[in-house]
Amino acid sequence: MENSSHPRLLAIVGPTAVGKTDLAMRIAARSDVEIVGADSRQVYRHMDVGTAKPSPDQLSAVPHHLVDIIDPDDDFSLGMFLDLSKEVILNANTTGKIPILVGGTGQYVMALLENWNVPLVPPDPVLRRELEYILESQGIDDLLSRLRSLDPGALERVDAANPRRLIRAIEVAQSHGPDPNALRRLDPWFEFSVIGLGMERAALYERADDRVDRMMDAGFLDEVRRLLAMGYSPDLPSMSGIGYHELADHLMNGADISDAVQRTKFRTHRYIRRQANWFRRDDPRIRWFEPTQLDSAIEYAAKWIG
Repeated sequence: MENSSHPRLLAIVGPTAVGKTDLAMRIAARSDVEIVGADSRQVYRHMDVGTAKPSPDQLSAVPHHLVDIIDPDDDFSLGMFLDLSKEVILNANTTGKIPILVGGTGQYVMALLENWNVPLVPPDPVLRRELEYILESQGIDDLLSRLRSLDPGALERVDAANPRRLIRAIEVAQSHGPDPNALRRLDPWFEFSVIGLGMERAALYERADDRVDRMMDAGFLDEVRRLLAMGYSPDLPSMSGIGYHELADHLMNGADISDAVQRTKFRTHRYIRRQANWFRRDDPRIRWFEPTQLDSAIEYAAKWIG
């Protein structure tokens, strides 16, 4: 591809367990690139097995960014991701490298590619405790009503089934009020190409289930046990991740381990369905490949990188 006066970014998107990291590493073996994580769980230190974080060998072979950058009890937000990722993209381009955005957190990916205008609102611990009490005592419908009264438009942007996302949306709305410019798209400031990696849903579920089993064999339960021993509360946003919540329930409350693993698999299936809303097969910006077509995807990437 001809040189551009704008920064450039290659993105690899798709559902969890489909093989995005392996594809990125194979592209990196042929091209001078750096990898930018777009995973809301891989930012946390000490959470490696359950987040399918790149291996130590992979992390040392290619520069990675936005992986292992905060502790499990630190706050992280979409606004913080955008600020950090934009800095990485600019720095990589300055040194002549192409950054590859890799991850399955759809909101992070699309907010970056579409250049959303996201307000930076610091966490409000007092408000969060109040909203968590409302959630426990009155249910999620009361939180939905509160957000509707503060900013009706926010209901269209938030995952209403996710209490933590709902609480965060209320936090932002209460700080800024209804904002017609909230999350509006700004003019693009970089060139990008998007590779989508996908496969038939039933086969993907089976692949994801196999990965959960491999995670258990690799020490996922011990990882959760260590996190709890380090003093990280199971109520932290980081510990609400798929598998962490279920295995903590087993360790702290005696929930059956087989049931915890099965619930982890079911949650993974639900997550895959949600990801499909972000990474759509009919999105003209995404060039889709199957995992059996990795060689073609690599050639496509190499041609675009130049």
